[in-house]
Amino acid sequence: MEHIRNSFSKLFSTELLSSPLSPPSVDITSPQLSFESHNISLPVSNVEIKNALWSLKAFKSPGPDGLHAGFFQRFWLVVGRSVSEEIKKTFSDRKIPLELNQTHIALIPKTKGPKSIGNFRPISLCNSVYKIITKILVARIRPFLDKLISPYQAAFVLGRKGMDNVIIAHELIHTISRKKGNVGYMVIKIDLEKAYGRLERSFIKDVLVAANFPPNLIQLIMSCVSTVSTSILFNGGVLDPFLPSRGIRQGDPLSPYVFILCMEVLGRIIDAKCTNNLWNPVKASAGGPAFSHLFFADDLLLFAKANTLNCKSVRDAVEEFCMISGQKINFAKSKVFFFPNVNREQRADFCEILGFNSTPKLGSYLGFLLGMPEHRTKT
Repeated sequence: MEHIRNSFSKLFSTELLSSPLSPPSVDITSPQLSFESHNISLPVSNVEIKNALWSLKAFKSPGPDGLHAGFFQRFWLVVGRSVSEEIKKTFSDRKIPLELNQTHIALIPKTKGPKSIGNFRPISLCNSVYKIITKILVARIRPFLDKLISPYQAAFVLGRKGMDNVIIAHELIHTISRKKGNVGYMVIKIDLEKAYGRLERSFIKDVLVAANFPPNLIQLIMSCVSTVSTSILFNGGVLDPFLPSRGIRQGDPLSPYVFILCMEVLGRIIDAKCTNNLWNPVKASAGGPAFSHLFFADDLLLFAKANTLNCKSVRDAVEEFCMISGQKINFAKSKVFFFPNVNREQRADFCEILGFNSTPKLGSYLGFLLGMPEHRTKT
């Protein structure tokens, strides 16, 4: 049991004491929220509180307080006033009470017969009142995300769907597979190791400040992120709590939105490489837009010409993002797919630069298989 606790305590422990984050090489302050957007920091209303509560599923697993959302919904006439006062005070103080930010972690197996800690996904079970607070934050932030997040990120932004990325990826692969000549292309699937758990808090704050979030809202969001106490559920019991010093929680309504804001920095780094002609993106048609990357949260697809310059640019972009954010690439699960007009010797050279293994098949993306038409694959 101590081994399990220590493993997750280490995952959620900062590494900044030994290796401070590097500053980004690109400007991350554009785009920003406009001054009019600062109504997102107004005092919270009773209507917002009630809407947030009723947006929660009634009988999902509760947090350490043992009270699921259905309890508050059923007895709102009894508990509504005291809960609302607590939430309004939290927004006024810009600080999450420590007892609200206690969390249980449920270990969900990723595979049948898991044999190691890495085979489990840590899902956080947050207290219902805490989730009401973060649901209010999400409701205020989400309408502005389309102005802050590039169209290459399809996750959690109103009006965007993962299927859009799937269709674009298929079109790009279809177009590339029909190209002839000596110019080859590659598609890279990047796997981030424990992506939510490795985000450094100082990086999260830098991203929020760069996006021009109001200071009082930043203070409340950072309180949500940084005042967590976590205990792991194991064999029907609860292990001793620990205090994470980095990362965000799967299961916290706020986490996906914080995460995609942070991932936008990687997109900016890639865009800068493309602007400086260090990275050649791919077009599905002559007059269409160029695509260097498609993101769906932490599902990353990169598109580029298969040459030494592009490989070095891909490597440098990913390494820089890891250095400034705390992220880490899972090289065993990341892979690069080369199209047929890239010969075997070139593939070996490019794989050595990238640090990824070559794969004959791209596999699935968001649940859909990616690949070239069968007759092209055989040739």
